[in-house]
Amino acid sequence: MARMFTEIDGRIRKPRDHAGFRGTLRYVSLTVHSRAERTPRDDLIAWFYSMIELINGKLPWSNLIAAKDIEEAKRNETFENLCKDQPNISLEFAKVKN
Repeated sequence: MARMFTEIDGRIRKPRDHAGFRGTLRYVSLTVHSRAERTPRDDLIAWFYSMIELINGKLPWSNLIAAKDIEEAKRNETFENLCKDQPNISLEFAKVKN
């Protein structure tokens, strides 16, 4: 599923205009929702959403099914709010979103 982000000679690959969708709607970043090129940052965001779900038992969009509804819920949520009841989760990590 992953795409090499460097060429054989070490140069960074140019991002694709349309990267397609890979992942689970509940966990993917907004970048993936928009079909833009993914980076390791998007993997961290997916991991973060997974951890929040494990800790809280659900995500604010867990009951949603449609991709556009899940994307909208993510756009309206902040990492800070997702972490508000979890003092052990560093808000420094949450800044990866910005």
